[in-house]
Amino acid sequence: MPLHLKALHQINAEIDFQAKQILLAKIALDNFKARTVLKDGHLTVDPLAAQIGGGRLDSHLDLLAQDNQATANMKVNVKELDMGKMLKKLAIRDDLDGILDLDFNLAGQGDSVAALMAGLNGDVVAILGEGKMPVKYFKLVGSDFTSSLMRLINPFSEKIDRATINCAVCDFHIRDGLAKTDVLMLDDPQKTLISDGKIGR
Repeated sequence: MPLHLKALHQINAEIDFQAKQILLAKIALDNFKARTVLKDGHLTVDPLAAQIGGGRLDSHLDLLAQDNQATANMKVNVKELDMGKMLKKLAIRDDLDGILDLDFNLAGQGDSVAALMAGLNGDVVAILGEGKMPVKYFKLVGSDFTSSLMRLINPFSEKIDRATINCAVCDFHIRDGLAKTDVLMLDDPQKTLISDGKIGR
């Protein structure tokens, strides 16, 4: 579906928004603030900041609309997000624990979401500290991969609901819509798994 961006040229606006707490389906934000400026088809959100799970969220969005062509740049930095603490605030019993650091810096250009993704460039780095992860999350990446991974994590086939991890790291470099990882590592009390791969069209 093509992007419809003409409306961005019809309005100029400056919006400052602050909230003590925002509770969404899967995210809880405290002390949220955002400043949005739209002028002549150029949209910026800077800063967009909040406390999240005892940690910190800082992000920036820049979107320039020319006809129906969009040039977008987005940066997100999350530091010391306590997953268990945030889910508890949302009253979600998901048994997911760990401290998450996340950095991504992405840029793209196109006249549709698909075109933006196909030309995407940037980097994504995620680090999850010591904690536990429900086995159901491994199933999201495909049954064959999950079966192999669970045999490595749990070689004696004991039925488990949560996998204990010491650390998990992924580092993706994205060039022209192709994401390549140089580091994909999962460390648990018995072993360390290291892999690499690509995601693209």
